[in-house]
Amino acid sequence: MLALRPNHFDFANNTLKIDESYDADYPDDLQTKNLTSNRIMPMFALTKEILLKYANYDPKERIYSNMGSVVTN
Repeated sequence: MLALRPNHFDFANNTLKIDESYDADYPDDLQTKNLTSNRIMPMFALTKEILLKYANYDPKERIYSNMGSVVTN
C-alpha cells in the first residue's frame, strides 16, 4: 500500500496494480521482492470511493505520502 501511485488505479476495470513496494530504509527502490510478487487486485466500492480522491494526483507521487492520515471506517 505504501508504494501505491495513481497510475496503479484502473477504475474502468476496478483493479489495482501492485508491482512496487516501499521500504523507508530504501525509499528510492520501489521494486517488489520478485516478479511473482506483482499482483492485480480487485478494487472494492469503498476502496474506489477513497482512491477517486487521489486519481488526479501526480502519477509519480506515492498516494500514502499525500494522505496525511489513515482512512478508517
